[in-house]
Amino acid sequence: RPQVCSEASAPWIVRSLRGLEVDALARTVRLDPVTPSPVGEFHVTGLRVADGSLDVKVDATGRATVLRAPDGMAVTVS
Repeated sequence: RPQVCSEASAPWIVRSLRGLEVDALARTVRLDPVTPSPVGEFHVTGLRVADGSLDVKVDATGRATVLRAPDGMAVTVS
């Protein structure tokens, strides 16, 4: 499987998380990934959200797991 290493590919990866909604003022993030994932399993790390970073793993079925989120940030996965 090819690895996604370039920052230039980040927007494409985020778009494949279709349904990514961030409300920095309300400190909420909602993820609704495509199922199954069109690119197989992937990780998004260091996505800047409010005053911190969000790390997410999406498996080949499209199931997302939040690995890290900013303190006080409510993250929901549909």
